[in-house]
Amino acid sequence: MTSYSWNTDTSGDWNTGTLWTGGTVPNDVVTPGTADVTIDAASTLTAYTVTIASGESITIDSLTMNGTNELGGTNNAAGYYAANLELDGTLAFAAGSAGAWSGSLQTNVFTAAGDNAAIINGGTLDAFFAVEGNLTLTGTNGVYITSEIEALSGTVTIDTPIAEMTGNTLFDGIFAAVGPGSVVDLGGAATAAGPGAIVNIATIEGPQETPRGGRS
Repeated sequence: MTSYSWNTDTSGDWNTGTLWTGGTVPNDVVTPGTADVTIDAASTLTAYTVTIASGESITIDSLTMNGTNELGGTNNAAGYYAANLELDGTLAFAAGSAGAWSGSLQTNVFTAAGDNAAIINGGTLDAFFAVEGNLTLTGTNGVYITSEIEALSGTVTIDTPIAEMTGNTLFDGIFAAVGPGSVVDLGGAATAAGPGAIVNIATIEGPQETPRGGRS
């Protein structure tokens, strides 16, 4: 395992080496080896954005955002003072990893309008997702949205097992299509080979209306 840390509270592109401690971009495709990534700068005085741009593809083993130094900055009455992730490309978790994305449940992740983003092999995802473009979650891990995922426009497609389901009971997480024409597809997209899977939800339990990691 190799550890990588974003070294400042400055916005920038994930692929900018000088913004990472040691000057090396965490990406298993470019730098072979398993990458454990932390984005949690020491300062909590400002919000900044780390961007995986459209057309970029990053492969890592795990990601922690705002888990220690900036934990309080994600739930601050005066504003959000922590790292955002702009995901307009692809974030993949290495095959065989748990796909863990840990840290503050309030960590803000957004996808810009017009972009087609993807999370591959994501497992438990501690973040609040606001999607203005399209976002597809796929791979082999069962995905667990610990906070909320919102389609503000475009489509969120979860084309992978949903870990927060037991039988026909959806017991956690918030999946919301909140913008005009927006869609949250829990069964995967239809293709030329046939329709997407059917997710049969008979019972919905919890969480509370505004969970610890949500937005009110």
